[in-house]
Amino acid sequence: MHDVQFLTANKVTEKGTERIRLILEEAKNTLVDEGFAGLSFRTVAKRAGITVGNVTYYFPTKDDLLIELAGYIFDRWEAR
Repeated sequence: MHDVQFLTANKVTEKGTERIRLILEEAKNTLVDEGFAGLSFRTVAKRAGITVGNVTYYFPTKDDLLIELAGYIFDRWEAR
């Protein structure tokens, strides 16, 4: 799985790492299902079954989410 490098300085716990993966997976699914216009913190949080605050804790801005999502998708593609 994708190594969440920009968060390692914050000592992300195992639970946090899993939550980040869940957020990234649901962000990817949202892009596939609804396109870029449908990608919002609220939509990702709802799909992941977590609060918007959980999403913004790990990804303060949409740009942060998109940058990490691009790396996540690329790493998964490269692993195949």
